[in-house]
Amino acid sequence: MRFIFLILLFFLNPVFSQNEDQEAIDKVVQERQKQSEGFQKIEKSTDAITSVPSSLVDEMKKLGHQSLTPKAVLDPRMIDAFKIMIYQSGFHKMSREQIRTIILANVNGKFLEKVFTTFPKLLVISVEMMIDRNALPGLLDIIKRQTDLKIFLGISIFLFLLSFFLKKVFIPKDARFFHRIFISLTITVFMTAGTFGIFFLMFQKELGPMIEVIKKTI
Repeated sequence: MRFIFLILLFFLNPVFSQNEDQEAIDKVVQERQKQSEGFQKIEKSTDAITSVPSSLVDEMKKLGHQSLTPKAVLDPRMIDAFKIMIYQSGFHKMSREQIRTIILANVNGKFLEKVFTTFPKLLVISVEMMIDRNALPGLLDIIKRQTDLKIFLGISIFLFLLSFFLKKVFIPKDARFFHRIFISLTITVFMTAGTFGIFFLMFQKELGPMIEVIKKTI
């Protein structure tokens, strides 16, 4: 990979003729060395993030989990271990280009790669969230509030069933096709907005850092 980067740098940088001043040539060589070092740092960062850190695996086994199962992810102690890993990862010290390279390396060939290609703004938001020291830990804190998540799940199911009831009440059987579609979509939109609104109100503190990142990005 380094060899490829060096080849690209060789062809993309200006090519000097043999008669040019040696000092100018030395300056170009130094610039190439700096760029090469930058690419090496990005490669190391990418390699470091492609596997689960051994410290996290050890902590997971100490807590009685042999693998990263849904049960392990929902364990509040594992959430704390994840947060510590995020704080120690040094993402906030990296450049945006490094973070972007890491993300793209991890989604290469996956569904998320297509999502980021179609909606590049989502990639920008993802980069900013990884740099921010509070955004990702805030989302992890939501998982720790498992009682509140169960309450929200119950509310979501209730609103989902309520939407069906309202459609039965407000959509006449003899209504025209477009009239039925309009009423159905209106009820669905209001119920969906209500569901998201309740989620935001319940977890406003945890979602706060992420919302701030999105505001700055947009």
